[in-house]
Amino acid sequence: MHAVFKVESLQELHIKDNDLQNFSTKQIISVPEQLRELDASHNPISLIDVTTSVLQSLSSLDLSFSIPNISIVWLIQDPCFLKGLKTLFLGGIAMKPPAISEVLQMINCTWLEAIHLNQLHLTETDGLIEQVCLRHGNVETLNLQHNSFTSVNEGAFENCTHLRSLNMAFNKLKVLPMTLFLSLHSLKLLSLANNKFTMVPNATSNMPSLECLDLSFNKIYRILPGDFAHLNNLKSLYATGNRISHVHSDIFGNLHSLQELNLEINLLTEINEPFPGSLKNLETLILRQNKLDSIKKDVFKNLTSLLVLNLADNQITAIEPGAFEGLSNLQSLVLGSNKITKDTFQEGLFQGLSSLVDLDLFNNYISYKSSKMLANPPFKLLKVLHFYQYICASPSTQKGQKLWTFETSSCIIDYGFILYITNTSAAILLMLVCFIYQWRLHMIYSYHLLLAYFIDKREKRKERVMGYAYDAFLSYNTHNEEWVINDLLPVLENQYHWKLCLHHRDFEPGRSILENIVDNIYMSRKTICIISRHYLESEWCSKEIQVASFRLFDENKDVLILIFLEDIPSEYLSPYHRMRKLIKKKTYLKWPQDEKEVALFWQNGITNR
Repeated sequence: MHAVFKVESLQELHIKDNDLQNFSTKQIISVPEQLRELDASHNPISLIDVTTSVLQSLSSLDLSFSIPNISIVWLIQDPCFLKGLKTLFLGGIAMKPPAISEVLQMINCTWLEAIHLNQLHLTETDGLIEQVCLRHGNVETLNLQHNSFTSVNEGAFENCTHLRSLNMAFNKLKVLPMTLFLSLHSLKLLSLANNKFTMVPNATSNMPSLECLDLSFNKIYRILPGDFAHLNNLKSLYATGNRISHVHSDIFGNLHSLQELNLEINLLTEINEPFPGSLKNLETLILRQNKLDSIKKDVFKNLTSLLVLNLADNQITAIEPGAFEGLSNLQSLVLGSNKITKDTFQEGLFQGLSSLVDLDLFNNYISYKSSKMLANPPFKLLKVLHFYQYICASPSTQKGQKLWTFETSSCIIDYGFILYITNTSAAILLMLVCFIYQWRLHMIYSYHLLLAYFIDKREKRKERVMGYAYDAFLSYNTHNEEWVINDLLPVLENQYHWKLCLHHRDFEPGRSILENIVDNIYMSRKTICIISRHYLESEWCSKEIQVASFRLFDENKDVLILIFLEDIPSEYLSPYHRMRKLIKKKTYLKWPQDEKEVALFWQNGITNR
């Protein structure tokens, strides 16, 4: 604890939310002379021990909102150890009224100016208000909000003659003694908001020093002429969130100093008579979120100092010409979220609003097809129209879209752009026709070349999908088996890693020879026929090339490779009609006699297929 107080020139120290359980001045050797504020709120403090004078220059001490259900023990050896204390926060601590009263007695040497006793479940039977005023009669600010007061004992504030600010909001007050505030000659601010009053308390009617009165969010349904009769210095009056349905001009008769009047969120349906001339100093009038459906002529004519008028969130459909007469100083007019249409804006409606800077018409039903329909509004100083809030109501394709996103350029026909596009397109088309005519033969060739490329790609994909068991089926005669084993297999299987199907090695035992031939040919990507005279004379070889030929014509794919091991004259092929027909339509390979040509034979003849 002592370490944080060692900082030189320290004026404010905040140690809230630090799980501090004990606060003792015995642990503090010295404190900077400039230290004035100490915030130890929101800690589970159970012991406060002030047994030295190190904090006698402290002016503000915040011990509010200690962890619930932990009672605090106070040990103050000398009341003057905190003699400089001006502000004390005890809101939300786990202490009973008698214990709080005892603490206030322990520090009676101080000159407290502000005491915060909010959220302590206090009631009028506790007598704590009387104790505070008795022991600290010089207090100027007293915060009693968020307690459980239903009333206040008469004479409770008799000794608080210096009180300037009293906050009793968020209680359960229904009625107050009429003479309750008579002794508070210095009171400037009184908050009775969020209570249960149904009428303006009589206790507030005779407080000539009061400058701000907050009666918001009660259940007040009527204001009588004498409710504010003697509030001559009142500058701000808040009656937000009540049930007021009518306001008569005579209730404001003596409020000559009033500058701000807030009557929003009520049930006002109409304003039948003009606001009185006594409100000549009124600068802000808030009538937002009521039930007003029209604004009559001259209703604001006496509010010559008015700067802000808020009529948003009503049901206004009609505004009489001259309704804003006399508002020559008005700078902000808010008419958003009503039922205003273009018919509402009659000629001369805005005459006299020469100082208007901010006009809000958001969320209404205004539709103009011509700017001439709104004739010469006198907005010389208008700067803010809340343009970025407006939403399109029509056409249906733009409904709900922000107005600022609408691209107005789309409403203009750009003939120059159309001519540019037309001429450019015609020129490009002419160039294209000339180009195609000049290079037509090359383009036809390129087309067929590209088509062959894609067909090849497609066929290769099909082969990958089909998943052949062998790369090739070997059809040969046993007289050529030595060439197959010594020359063909080592190259294709060992060097190029082809998987070949051979009769004696891969035929399934027990099945007929013809079934093995058919199945293995169709399970092979290619069929390689080793042609020799013995091959042509073999019955089984004839059946194999017959099946391969049938597959060739059936699938219309290049699945047959013919290798001639020897020269065979065409007249010798005449009895073999099928073979002769094949070699006339299909290219075939011839085994080279020169050993130097063998490598080229394998590379170009077999593996590239």
